Amino acid sequence: MPKIQILPEEVARKIAAGEVIERPASVVKELIENALDAQASKIEVQIERGGLSLIQVRDDGCGLGPEDLEVCYLPHATSKIRSVSDLMSIKTLGFRGEALASIAAVSRLTIISRPKESLWGAKLEVVFGKLKGLWEAGAPKGTLVRVEDLFVNVPARRAFLKSVRVETARVVEMVKLLALGASQVNFSLLVDGRKHFVYQAAQGRRGLLAILSQLPEKELLEECFDSGLYQIELVISPPAFKFSGTRHIYFLVNGRVVRDRLLMSAFLQGASVAFPKGQYPAAVLALNLPPELVDVNVHPAKWEVRFREEKEVFTLVRRAVEHSLRPKVSIFSRTEEQEEDLPLASSPSLSESSPSFEEAPDLRDTSSAFLGKVSETQAIYRPPSRPIGVLAQKYLLYETPQGLLILDFHAAHERLLYEKIKAAYEAEGLPKQHLLFPQVMTLSAKALERLENHKVILERLGYRFEPAGPQEIRLLSVPSILGEEGPPALLEILEKALASPPGEILKEVFASMACRAAIKAGQEPTLKEAEELLKEIEGQGLFTCPHGRPIFWKIDYHEIEKRLGRKT
Repeated sequence: MPKIQILPEEVARKIAAGEVIERPASVVKELIENALDAQASKIEVQIERGGLSLIQVRDDGCGLGPEDLEVCYLPHATSKIRSVSDLMSIKTLGFRGEALASIAAVSRLTIISRPKESLWGAKLEVVFGKLKGLWEAGAPKGTLVRVEDLFVNVPARRAFLKSVRVETARVVEMVKLLALGASQVNFSLLVDGRKHFVYQAAQGRRGLLAILSQLPEKELLEECFDSGLYQIELVISPPAFKFSGTRHIYFLVNGRVVRDRLLMSAFLQGASVAFPKGQYPAAVLALNLPPELVDVNVHPAKWEVRFREEKEVFTLVRRAVEHSLRPKVSIFSRTEEQEEDLPLASSPSLSESSPSFEEAPDLRDTSSAFLGKVSETQAIYRPPSRPIGVLAQKYLLYETPQGLLILDFHAAHERLLYEKIKAAYEAEGLPKQHLLFPQVMTLSAKALERLENHKVILERLGYRFEPAGPQEIRLLSVPSILGEEGPPALLEILEKALASPPGEILKEVFASMACRAAIKAGQEPTLKEAEELLKEIEGQGLFTCPHGRPIFWKIDYHEIEKRLGRKT
């Protein structure tokens, strides 16, 4: 018997469906993209039980006649391309003809549609890939697609889905993303019978970004740039409004929402003029260019693209972001020679004649055991004879019997808090501060999934919360040590720390909390606070912050006198 066989059509369809339709949000994406390609000006989405029981998308687009409905659910049936040459200049969001076929293979699919020029519409029913019937039906202009019992015939795929709440959040997030790409279209979303999201085209991308990021719309900057072949529309938050991650940075290419490393890298380089490392703006960057200059046929779900002129795109995106955040920089005006002279990153360096410092030893090894303590033989602290003052609102200066001690007071305080948080967690959990007015927070689908997966950890840290909507939680208490920093710290924990490997999660959580609660650079401690800080550091033998950076530098008298020519 031969080893290689042609798969039965039913099996092949289910495999193809798995590549395109991963979860309910994937169905919503494909159906909305079809509606947009049909020139809809209004799209209504309705889901029940996270989309597993029902997904319904209604549009007022051009509609389909009976002859189109009869074949629309078959593999590779499409109205959007006719030849290989069409793949080189794709102007539509969908084009492969896989979406409806994949959806039909794993659900009970109903489509009711009427073209504008017809008096009557038609109704199509397909049950798990098999045609049930096609009938004449009364219908308004446009198309209604109803998807029921998703993945009932492929229980293995259902088993990999998350909770109904997380899947609902993914759908909500998807509708908002697609609204970003089609800001000229009115959107509405009903979740389990309740209206959850409404977007009017008059709000524009600026208004939608305000909704997504929960920032005041009036504070968002908006600019457009045109270099001929390339146009960039940018909405971005100023430096006063920042986030600890890139969750509110969105990219569009010819109206298509994409995830692209090139665009993100260019964007972050441009944003670095106003946002230091670890801080990010909220932004929507929409790039429009001739379709022949971008390949959208590189990902089954069409999330990725490939640019023909990558260097040109990178440069224009970086300059647009830089110009918006620092208006004195001229966009599209530097010469190629000037461009090559620009450093990729600016970082201070010591010349050969610079003084050398005796730096605290860094005990970080290849395993990332990033926390260490000074042994008796390594200890270099001595009772300071005289505090000198504060340098650059960041460092405490002390005269010691051996020379000059420079202490990073934020790093030192951060490490002490880390030890206290760790000890409290391992004992009975951190003390809670109950919020007088519970705070409703909107989370991304990923953050919500992590929240559910690590609920025990978060409650032991002092967080208490309850559901408040498809993407919302109501925060009831925060760790006492964080106070007002509690809510934003939770977002940072969910975004960064809980994405760490399982063995590193608690270390990252403690470090994130300690950083939030510590004295910030620019907030000068009193001399008494500084003295107590140094005593605690010395008493516990600590020499690195939770992230592994040194707490102090020491310059001995011999080095100072040598540099000043007093000794050779």
